[in-house]
Amino acid sequence: MPTRRVDPRDLASLAAKRRWTRPDAATVVQAWRDSDMSRRASCERHDIDEQRLARWAKNYLAPPRLAEVAVVGELPSARSSSLVIELGQARVHVERSVDDELLARVLRVVGSVC
Repeated sequence: MPTRRVDPRDLASLAAKRRWTRPDAATVVQAWRDSDMSRRASCERHDIDEQRLARWAKNYLAPPRLAEVAVVGELPSARSSSLVIELGQARVHVERSVDDELLARVLRVVGSVC
């Protein structure tokens, strides 16, 4: 995916295309993710069909973002069976035995809506 910011004129020309190539779609998806706007707001602003963007966004999972972590209270002991992760307004209770891939998918979804 592109790492540079997309010029709004370039985005408008891509949005107007009847068909997107994979690089076109990756550019549009990344521009939306970089904008910190909701998908709906971004689509309205750039005259993009929201379902089209949603379909392409599924093909291009967002790269993981680094976040500052603050420990509130005591660190869980080695015997602790769970921990709580707060993302915005959401709280995710994580059991010690959780599958790493499942946890990563859950955090991506929660992070995308918070």
